[in-house]
Amino acid sequence: MNNGKEREIVKSIFLVFLVVLAIFQTGELWLSNMSHNFFVFFTNRTNTSYHGDRFIAPSIIFTSGGRNRFVAEHSPVLFYTNFWDIIVNSFSNEPRFIGSFNTNILNNSIIYYYNFSMPVSAIFEHFNIDSNNISDHLESFNKIVIRPSTDSSNTAYIYFIYDNIMAMYEANISQGTHNNLTSTIQNAHMTINNQDIYYVSSDIMGFNFSRNVFLPRWQGQFFSYNLVKSNDILYSANLSTINQIFRDFFDNSSPILSDYIGNEFIIGDNNIVVRYREDENIVRYTNHSFFSRNDNNVLSDFSIAFEFINNLSFNNMNSDKKISFSGFYHGYDYRIFYFDYVINNIPIFLINDSKRHFIEVTVRGGSVSNFSQFMVYFKNSNQTFNFTKDIIDLVNEQGNNIIPALGYIYNSNINRNDISIEWVILN
Repeated sequence: MNNGKEREIVKSIFLVFLVVLAIFQTGELWLSNMSHNFFVFFTNRTNTSYHGDRFIAPSIIFTSGGRNRFVAEHSPVLFYTNFWDIIVNSFSNEPRFIGSFNTNILNNSIIYYYNFSMPVSAIFEHFNIDSNNISDHLESFNKIVIRPSTDSSNTAYIYFIYDNIMAMYEANISQGTHNNLTSTIQNAHMTINNQDIYYVSSDIMGFNFSRNVFLPRWQGQFFSYNLVKSNDILYSANLSTINQIFRDFFDNSSPILSDYIGNEFIIGDNNIVVRYREDENIVRYTNHSFFSRNDNNVLSDFSIAFEFINNLSFNNMNSDKKISFSGFYHGYDYRIFYFDYVINNIPIFLINDSKRHFIEVTVRGGSVSNFSQFMVYFKNSNQTFNFTKDIIDLVNEQGNNIIPALGYIYNSNINRNDISIEWVILN
């Protein structure tokens, strides 16, 4: 603003906007059918692509490299098509075994590992197959283990595992698929010694954790890694720049008003209000439209959430990170989807007083009702560090009553640009 008088005029206009918004919300209360409310004209702008494959994608794929060592691929989306065919094929059979998890099945296998509980129903919905008897034993799972037979039978053994309970299936597969599965495991055996980090099973190592987890280790006394630079997306941005960036949240046809009030930037139209506070570096989106009861399945809601994130230009800026799906929460008439980041095939963990994830998206009635995201991006630096603290050192220090993980640590409470790798306790 050029002077105080112009600023007061803008504030007065913004107050008028807030009054109009209040009238709109009152209209929503009185007119529960959306088609009767004039303001709903501005709210329906969703034309969503399907992203169910990203929902069912494992958080990590571990491939056995022999001697209780595994190669890991974090946030893999396009890696697994042929192996899903094996999994789906197994559903045509009855489960051969229901019982306790046994670490012996991890040898010579490929493991789909989830950071959350994946509902079995999502697999049925994605592949358009009828629900079968697995749901009688497991409603959800957090690991799928795929093992090829060692004889000439062209059989694969599929284990659905939830913590310490598992159901085993068999699938008859083609010679070509069996060869592909076997060669993938053989390749891990040949390359495991060249990996900067490999992973081991906590159960096989003898750690008495509450559940089996895969722990990173390295070949020598330390491993070298790239230091990562964190940068605030809106660092030193002026009002005009912030205004332009946040227009991604609105239709081009929407009349938009914006201003700084205190240390908070606010921009909005008839339905949507977006707020950004510099001190917390979080953008918060709220859609005040009326939302009908949500009858969507989880894959449809996830597709809406992912499309929303993907359409924001600041999520496609030059950065070395990948967005990683971390899980979801199902409320009465809404779902919240959580997303984080992976860089250099290593997760980035958020340390914050009130939030556990970098991105949260709430889908209600087939639309995004709430959204929040830390406005930060990550790039590799030219600096390398050596990490020396092994899992055995950590257990000696912390004891067995932990669930540890290794990753880059972004502490939002500390103003720093360099982030390094550290152990984090998940429970």
